[in-house]
Amino acid sequence: MRKHVVHIMGSVAVGGIEQLVLGLVRAINLNGYKHSVVCLKCNTGHLESAFKAAGVPVLACPFHAPFEALIPGYRPRKWFRRYTFPLRLARLLEELKPGLVHAHNRGNIDLQMQAIFANGPRPFVWTLHSIGFPSEDVCAKAASDIWGNGGAITADSEAVRRAFSARAHIPPERITTVYPGIDITGVISGGAPRGTLRKRWGIPSHALIFGCVGRLSQEKGYDLLIKAASKYAIHHPDAHFVIAGDGPLRVALESDVQQAGLTGKFHLLGYHEDLPGFLREIDVFALPSRREGFPLALIEALAAGRPCIAADVGGVAEMLGSDGGILVPAEDVDALVAAMERMTDSALRASFSRRAPDIARAFSLKACAEHFLTIYERVLSTPRRGGA
Repeated sequence: MRKHVVHIMGSVAVGGIEQLVLGLVRAINLNGYKHSVVCLKCNTGHLESAFKAAGVPVLACPFHAPFEALIPGYRPRKWFRRYTFPLRLARLLEELKPGLVHAHNRGNIDLQMQAIFANGPRPFVWTLHSIGFPSEDVCAKAASDIWGNGGAITADSEAVRRAFSARAHIPPERITTVYPGIDITGVISGGAPRGTLRKRWGIPSHALIFGCVGRLSQEKGYDLLIKAASKYAIHHPDAHFVIAGDGPLRVALESDVQQAGLTGKFHLLGYHEDLPGFLREIDVFALPSRREGFPLALIEALAAGRPCIAADVGGVAEMLGSDGGILVPAEDVDALVAAMERMTDSALRASFSRRAPDIARAFSLKACAEHFLTIYERVLSTPRRGGA
């Protein structure tokens, strides 16, 4: 009988964590396991059908209970949430009967673990996907409880591993770095031929396009890209800028575009199914993030042979190395504009394009899944010493 892995994450919207988990449940080297997904926000989104097509049930255990709105006052609602969430999650896990729980969401990890270990020790893996952790006390206790139950903590980059080690005051060697990976053939095959989407977007064939893929949220720094685009466009009026993705900041970013005078030049496309076609259409991939772990979107851009500009946050430098793209300091609009100016040179873009696929091949989905397979087998074979 196949061991059952339950993955806990925020939602099934399009994002790096969600794409990685989808890749893991589809991976051939993990097909000896049964997989389920539990979402702590909602279990509907653009990737819901992909998970279900892979035979993976997608369930919800929202941290914010729907009936919480009936309770007046912030503090009573907060108490109610902290009391009921572990009970609801523990009940759902008992119904699913997982052999192993793999948590990908750091939010309220103390309450998640309370539910996971509610009925005794259980094999558990916690993956840290970016920098930005709970309090020092929560991190230290989580690490102690996980290791006390024979579990494992993994980080998606060396930068995240070091940051969590410092936050929790634990030796970094206790944490395992597992670089995320992608199915490279899925990025470079299929999709609309170059020129097709450009025409649909209303962008001239000669225009230089800077583009990015990601959730429209604060940590992605798209407001910074709009500011940089406004400065760059002064001397390069034919340039265009595109972002594929959706999220809570869409309305605010649309307002920023209008105020920057970039209407018709800066295109917020929303969710875009044709990732290979999108990457084939843009000339430069620009990732202005304020915070990252090890961004899958950047691996995808490299796999497609796109020259890249990226903020030096999280594990980005570990991916690009010294010559895989142009690194800029986080939140430095002028440095971002300078990098865009450099990428105006077609010869420089071509040199980065030639190197990009080789960099991406080092971060394959197969290698990532194999690493997690080793961790799952080790955790499952470790004796449990007691509850959390």
